[in-house]
Amino acid sequence: MLDTFFWNVRGINDISKHRPLSSWINKRRICFGALLETHVSEGNSIAILSVLGPGWKLISNYQFSDLGKVWFVYKDPVKVQFLFADSQSITVKILPPESLPFNFTAVYASNVLDERKQLWISLKDTAISFDLSSHPWMICGDFNEILDPRESSNPSIVSSTRAMREFGSCLSDIGVFDLASQGPKFTWSNHRPSDPIGKKIDRCLVNDLWQFSYPKGFCSFEPPEFSDHTPCHIRLSSSKPEFGSRSFMFHSFLTKLPSFVSTIKECWLQSGAPAENLTYLCFKLKQLKSPIKSLCKENFSQIERRVQEAKSTLDSHQLQALNLPSQDNIELEKQSRETWLFLCLAKEMFFRQRSRIKWLEAGDLNTRFFHRITLVRNALNGVTYLLRGDGSRSQSLKEVHQIAAAHFAGILCILRGAHCLFLPEVLSRIVSTHQWSYFRVF
Repeated sequence: MLDTFFWNVRGINDISKHRPLSSWINKRRICFGALLETHVSEGNSIAILSVLGPGWKLISNYQFSDLGKVWFVYKDPVKVQFLFADSQSITVKILPPESLPFNFTAVYASNVLDERKQLWISLKDTAISFDLSSHPWMICGDFNEILDPRESSNPSIVSSTRAMREFGSCLSDIGVFDLASQGPKFTWSNHRPSDPIGKKIDRCLVNDLWQFSYPKGFCSFEPPEFSDHTPCHIRLSSSKPEFGSRSFMFHSFLTKLPSFVSTIKECWLQSGAPAENLTYLCFKLKQLKSPIKSLCKENFSQIERRVQEAKSTLDSHQLQALNLPSQDNIELEKQSRETWLFLCLAKEMFFRQRSRIKWLEAGDLNTRFFHRITLVRNALNGVTYLLRGDGSRSQSLKEVHQIAAAHFAGILCILRGAHCLFLPEVLSRIVSTHQWSYFRVF
């Protein structure tokens, strides 16, 4: 899978920037992306482009800007179709090999408020002209504006301004949102020792169709090296971590099985004597994972296929009961209907638990929009970084795993032994009161 990027390099005529820029791009095996605020004249653009290496091609907006504010660069095997350009943006269609095509807009917003407003209008017009809201769309770059006061370290910014609201309104109108990311809190710094200020003005935005096409995509903002802006490395997919074990998820529809309570109770009793301390309680809870997984696999694996098969069986039995009414056929139809309704309920509960969308309680028909939102929420709810003890952010998924494990080990492993004399009595009272039907495993 190919990766992309964008970076406000604040000028690349300086020869000292050439090798670090080329090294950064080639090390990540990037085949297309955007360079912003290059400060390179059109006559010198080919010479500077060659710094990246052989085979690179350029789409720029020199017809609107003498110093090439926006460069879109790409090389084989990526194919690109030019769509639109103005003084603050370039929009192209990306045709990656063996992947779904999508639209890509590189943005370098003006420092002047009135000119930025023209960019917001241009983005809306571009979305309408090329029907981008109906296709996967990514917008990346330096927007020179924040969405929330918390995206600036300036203590004087305590409330939303009109410019922030206009920016937010534009993003809402075209239906884009921040792609899941990791890295520093702010993406730009003024580097003033006497009055240091950081802001999040560089963003990677996508719409729901892009997230649907690349559900595992995410981006990382990395150290700025020679620039005052952080480069953004965008991965169209991510591999599974090579550490830890697969997370355990308790599906709430399992409680609807008639055999659930008896299975859990039997396993709990077989796991040993009553839990007298927290350590042994955790041990007994872990013993429940295997029977719960077995119940789920035996009764609800490939739940959507099971629902379709149950519906086909019901249709067959209903026609049979109509063609040849008899006590056996009617009873068979009744049983098929109950099985189908039970599996439909389990399917609804499955998506309700996964999506965590509150309005599902009011009724949802598993529409196309519903499944897109599920993918988007799953991507946004992923933990991409955690804070270290010194307040800095973790840089990898493996470090996220280590920080989380160390945190809970510090909570659960400090005290050992029976530190609650009444724990067996309390647990026994809880179990007898709820009769196991409401027992939840995490």
